[in-house]
Amino acid sequence: MQVYRHVLPPSEKLNFLQLLATQFGVQGEAVKSAVDKWQQGEASAEDWDGEVMLRSADRLQQACQPLYSSLFTPISNQPGGIKFLLDLRADVLDAIHAQPGHSAHLHVLSERIRRSLAEWFSLGMLQLERITWEQSSAALLQKVMRYEAVHHIQGWDALRLRLLPNRRVYAFFHPSLPDEPLVLLHTALTDHVAASMPEVLEQEASQELAYEHAARQATTAVFYSVSSTQAGLAGVDLGNFLIKQVAHQLQKDLPNIRTLVTLSPMPNFRRWLLTQLQKEKQQAMAQSKQHERGERLLTLGEERALSQHAQEAASLSVSPYYRALDELEGLLDSDNLLANAEAEAIMQPVLMRLAACYLLKERRRQLALDPVANFHLRNGAMLYALRWRADLSAQGLRRSWGIMVNYKYLLEDVQSNNRAYLVDNVIHASDAVKALL
Repeated sequence: MQVYRHVLPPSEKLNFLQLLATQFGVQGEAVKSAVDKWQQGEASAEDWDGEVMLRSADRLQQACQPLYSSLFTPISNQPGGIKFLLDLRADVLDAIHAQPGHSAHLHVLSERIRRSLAEWFSLGMLQLERITWEQSSAALLQKVMRYEAVHHIQGWDALRLRLLPNRRVYAFFHPSLPDEPLVLLHTALTDHVAASMPEVLEQEASQELAYEHAARQATTAVFYSVSSTQAGLAGVDLGNFLIKQVAHQLQKDLPNIRTLVTLSPMPNFRRWLLTQLQKEKQQAMAQSKQHERGERLLTLGEERALSQHAQEAASLSVSPYYRALDELEGLLDSDNLLANAEAEAIMQPVLMRLAACYLLKERRRQLALDPVANFHLRNGAMLYALRWRADLSAQGLRRSWGIMVNYKYLLEDVQSNNRAYLVDNVIHASDAVKALL
């Protein structure tokens, strides 16, 4: 463990992982031998459905286990062993990303470590703690700032505002990593469903007493940031557990809390829309037969509005639809989209409709393409609202032109929503969101 951590350079770590994954993985000869014995037993044993079959099945199962699997439990029992396995899996994932075409054995290694970690980091082993300005250590507070992945914390003063009485930060901890938050949840306590980040983040430290009263009177918990801190826990769904644990804890501590919502980003919306736009322009230029009205990216009304907004100098040799697409592309690339009232009036309904389409209709393996949507929908939330001008930071504009999403958690409905989503591929959405389509 110490040699791997502190002595091996990155290139030799990669060689070690490749060696571990290939030479100490599943042993083909052992599997073949176990299969042969299974077939022999099946053909000759009189009580094949009894003890002989069970012994053969156990032998076959053991043969299918990679040799390195036997190392994980002994390592986990060493001081710092679980943290070592977390970091080891993070290195394996980096190696997979570095050479995706030659990583089959590394994928198996990653999955085997993940399974072990999922057992050790099960809900019963996790400890929920509230992080506070007064009682949490400076080292822990620094980690809260460093690990915040959704809305950057710009220094100690900004962190303190997130820890005022009407703001909460919760974390899951594991007994083997007592000073290391595994996943962090930032929460605002309000009297309404927040529609923008300024409503959540803009506070004054001098108003702390007023915020204590506001917390006691709050009716709504707004979850505005969920950050996993350990790359090695990718695929181990701690955020789901954390949100539900915090929801129950808040309703226990503050009985007035009745509404549980998020204010969430759409991290891949820009990339998706720009990709769709380029495809649409190519089809429009080629006058594809597939370009029937019902399959177009823009509605007829949007086409007319964008065409009329296009400059007179626009080429007359292209179709009005192509001209509208070209104008849309130009407005999306503009740094002043939201500074121009006329352009914003045209673009707001277009982008809000396309955002609703992206969240409700774009799928990957029958589940929502957007990773944040998929996370909350898997957890049993519903798609509650889309918010215009919700995050006007550089990051928010870069992600989704400032649009954000409210997902709503009704604790009595999370199981049925989860089943509808995972089994029937149905996304529960409010009438307001559906009306955008």
